[in-house]
Amino acid sequence: MSSYETDSSAFTDYDGEVLSASFQVSERDGRPQIVLVMGTNDPDIAQWTERYNLATTSKGGTWEIVENGEEVLASDLSTRFRDNGAYGKFISAAVKAAHINPKTGVDKDGKEWGDTKEAKTWLGTCWHMEAVKGEFKNRETGEDVTWSKNYPSVYLGMGDEGKIQYDDTSGSEPHTSSHGSQDGGTALSVEAYEKILAPLSPSQLSELMTSAKIYSHEQWMDLAVETCLETLTDPDLRVKFVEEISKPTGGLYDVMKG
Repeated sequence: MSSYETDSSAFTDYDGEVLSASFQVSERDGRPQIVLVMGTNDPDIAQWTERYNLATTSKGGTWEIVENGEEVLASDLSTRFRDNGAYGKFISAAVKAAHINPKTGVDKDGKEWGDTKEAKTWLGTCWHMEAVKGEFKNRETGEDVTWSKNYPSVYLGMGDEGKIQYDDTSGSEPHTSSHGSQDGGTALSVEAYEKILAPLSPSQLSELMTSAKIYSHEQWMDLAVETCLETLTDPDLRVKFVEEISKPTGGLYDVMKG
């Protein structure tokens, strides 16, 4: 799977508030990325995770993640992100949507925006997110591949202004109501599910929950393996995790759907 394909957005056209932001190394291709967990106005999807890869710097250098994901620094002391990377495109879209002067970092209302190399700059900001689509040619096969990714189209203000109405009662804890197991037996206890999921980050849990609401079981299971399995270093937990995500009913898929 290419980085273009993994960037595809299945959920789009929503109002969202940035609830958490951090720079992380992609588990899929090892590239640095910024991960934004969005609270949404969709009654069925309380949170949605957006990921934007960082291209090389404006001078061709690389970005290093520091301060436990709070910031990135350039190997060549660059201060700008290239707009051929997903994060650079996100910044350009945000600048346009919020009417920010790119030279001064001040918007039309006189608000000074923070440094885009610091993840906290985006915390609490609210946006209408829309999918941007494009095409590229696979160099190995020569085939045209389409991609789709969410970017800000309208700036809605800050979250403390009540711009976004979303259900934040789910938080990062998965719903663990009882379901029958695939073979008609009893599902795992709440405590057992909590033990299996304990090593996962809030953004991983959020992605499992939101994707379960829109993906088929087979699609969701592939995503769960790809995004979470490496995090589970305990062999017993890995086995139990695979067992539970493999159940079309009565397992983690039903738990995450709620």
